[in-house]
Amino acid sequence: LKEVHISDIAKWCGIHFGNSSANPLQYTHNLYLGEELITDLVIPDSVTSIGSYAFYNCSGLTSVTIPDSVTSMGDDVFYYCSGLTSVTIGDSVTSIGDWAFLGCSGLASVTIPDSVTSIGKSAFDGCSSLTSVTIGNSVTSIGDEAFYGCSRLTSVTIPDSVTSIGGGAFDNCTRLKEVHITDIAAWCGIRFGNSGANPLKYTHNLYFGEELITDLVIPDSVTVICGYAFEGCSGLTSVTIPDSVTSIGTGAFSYCSGLTSVTIPDSVTSIGIDAFFSCSGLAIVTIGDSVTSIGDEAFYGCSRLTSVYIPAGVSSIGNYAFYGCNNLTTVKYGGSEEQWKTVSKGNVNYCLTNAKIEYNSDKPLTLTTIDTIKASTDTSWQFTVKVGKYAANSYVYAAVYDATGNITERRRVPLEGTGSTTVDVAKTDKDKTAKIFVWNSKMQPITSSAPIELQ
Repeated sequence: LKEVHISDIAKWCGIHFGNSSANPLQYTHNLYLGEELITDLVIPDSVTSIGSYAFYNCSGLTSVTIPDSVTSMGDDVFYYCSGLTSVTIGDSVTSIGDWAFLGCSGLASVTIPDSVTSIGKSAFDGCSSLTSVTIGNSVTSIGDEAFYGCSRLTSVTIPDSVTSIGGGAFDNCTRLKEVHITDIAAWCGIRFGNSGANPLKYTHNLYFGEELITDLVIPDSVTVICGYAFEGCSGLTSVTIPDSVTSIGTGAFSYCSGLTSVTIPDSVTSIGIDAFFSCSGLAIVTIGDSVTSIGDEAFYGCSRLTSVYIPAGVSSIGNYAFYGCNNLTTVKYGGSEEQWKTVSKGNVNYCLTNAKIEYNSDKPLTLTTIDTIKASTDTSWQFTVKVGKYAANSYVYAAVYDATGNITERRRVPLEGTGSTTVDVAKTDKDKTAKIFVWNSKMQPITSSAPIELQ
């Protein structure tokens, strides 16, 4: 079988193919309108839906134009159309089916319009020439392995609308260098199917707009940091987790090798499996007083960890939770020796159990009060800060937020040893609230103010 001839493209789009074998294009690879080979396919305006397998394996196609009349595309629609170099998707399509463009190895760029809410599994799997993809602002879900093997893709912007990214969605995208977002709170809430779902696995850098994020401040609106949210983000050097957060998910900060210290606030009750796995630069960890469980391998491979504070409320420490923490010398424990004996310690936690245990320890780096006076000029906000207890070599960090909780401006100055510290932050027309933080010399948060209204 060498040729398939049709007389009406619209009717061809409406054929119900039972499976891929039902379509003769799997053998011919070429479709003719009458006697003319179709290479530049223009779907007629009368078409509202393109059925599954409609152009399956039609490698003779070089371009496709899908009009605004089309609202849905079935599964495998352009599967292995390897000659396809460009596609225009109309502004009425609401979903891109599973395997829709799988194996379209010649496709160089694609723009997914704002009408689309879901991208099916393996939709662009194996599009090895894809260098640019624009994901519309209405997409809420990206399916399993959606962009698997897009090995020439160098940058991707994930819109705020996305709430789930399936397993392996960006696996084998080995040339990815940048991930851009516009809402940190929304990013924290994405449900990643597994570690291969997060493009940070390859990029290691996360950008807020065009600005590289190194000092990550989680917005106060966040209550849960979902699993794998910042996995592999080795560009991070510090992270501030607010008191609004109650749980840190599986692998949330795994492989963040640039982190040197972390303080988990008292609001957090559980630390997930692999939460800080292989954070090889992490030297100091302070765990909040409300944490009751530390997951398996939570701090596995944190080879520079020298000290950890564990509160008395912790009742279980998972398997391998501190495996490979060979420099761990001191465990500051909030309870008594008798309480420590009752803590369930999982298998292979020798680095923890062989360390020196300091019982009845106070939680380190605590400032009880922070007082802030707000003032303003035409061009800046001015915050005068006094702390209840001075900490040497520390900094005052002022962050200003817009209505959605994203940072508009920020500034850091040294904490004065006596009296008060003043920090000026430039004004923008989006400013709604501000928050003041005090950090130590390793950018570990010591204390913070309540949100300050700016209007």
